Amino acid sequence: MASRKQEIYCALLYDGLIHLRFLCGRGARLSAEEALNFQGWFEVGWEEANFLHHVHNSILDAEYVENDISFINFAFPCHISRMCHQLGGAKAALMLEFYEGVPEALQSQLTWHPSKEFRALAAQGRGE
Repeated sequence: MASRKQEIYCALLYDGLIHLRFLCGRGARLSAEEALNFQGWFEVGWEEANFLHHVHNSILDAEYVENDISFINFAFPCHISRMCHQLGGAKAALMLEFYEGVPEALQSQLTWHPSKEFRALAAQGRGE
């Protein structure tokens, strides 16, 4: 049975792959002029891929490992910064749950900590 950490990774991967599939499918049918107008969406797609590109290193580990701490410390703040207002509440809720799942023994390695604004966005994603 998958751990909650693994389930969150799967949910983040699913969301990211669906987003990338949409962009690639849409992009394949655009004229050159339309593609230029779609540039911002391609940048979002790049950020989605960048956010998830190290997930494969520890998705099969049920417990938190060094890669997961790096994911939180480096990928989370970059993704939040680059996505700005395009980061949805549901994704923020998953990210916050992933962060909050770090075992006490590893918490001292965390250098990123969610802001009040991020926690509020995650609460919206949970319907609070």
